[in-house]
Amino acid sequence: MNSEVLVTTCLIILARIADVWLGTGRTVAVVNGRKGMALGLGFFEVLSWGVAVSKVVTNLESPIYALAYAGWSAVPREVVEAETIARAMDLLF
Repeated sequence: MNSEVLVTTCLIILARIADVWLGTGRTVAVVNGRKGMALGLGFFEVLSWGVAVSKVVTNLESPIYALAYAGWSAVPREVVEAETIARAMDLLF
């Protein structure tokens, strides 16, 4: 595996983690009545999802990208757990 494939695979995984993290943060913001924050988080959520999907779709000849897109869930639950995200949001804002 060359370095370009490795970097792209890592980018896809990180974009999916960001997508889920931002989606959960957006939900927490909506529940807490922070509409402006929810709007901003939603924008970046869709942006990160778009980056991940575009990398997979433009490189269909490399199945490793599709595996990276689908396999991001192998990341420990603590990284994307809703309670952890809610605590981080409270600390930041």
